[in-house]
Amino acid sequence: MVDGTKTKLQPRITDTAVVSNQEAIDKWIHDVNLAQHYLFNTCNEEQQRFLLTCISAHAIWLSLTSRYQQKTAERRQSLGQELLNYKFRPDNGVRSNIEAIKLRIQQFKEAGGLMNEEDTQSRIINSLPPSYDSFITSWESVTIAETTFDTLTTP
Repeated sequence: MVDGTKTKLQPRITDTAVVSNQEAIDKWIHDVNLAQHYLFNTCNEEQQRFLLTCISAHAIWLSLTSRYQQKTAERRQSLGQELLNYKFRPDNGVRSNIEAIKLRIQQFKEAGGLMNEEDTQSRIINSLPPSYDSFITSWESVTIAETTFDTLTTP
């Protein structure tokens, strides 16, 4: 219904001018109206204003997905910028800072951003203050096989 895969059935007229699939058509109309009702009524008032011109559940669905996919792209960009600008907060401690970065990375990924383990490690290393320069030097001398996220974040 909502995604457009179930399209409206065309009436099949018999020789006696009777629609043979009227029950299926009526069910389709009922299901579409129900889907449209649920979609519209689960939105807040502001969202509903954008949906008033939609004539079907599928049109509502397309309107909502296009609107929020755009928001997701904007959110992804914003979260990516937050990651790049993240500064170590000494009052929070190392563990809390790592958790804050991990949370931002998780949100970035949920918004469709791509970040592998190496990028995650890089974000953590780059957020460390100058007082951790000796640790960073040591980390950079570790073999690639040993530079895992677990190795980096395990005390």
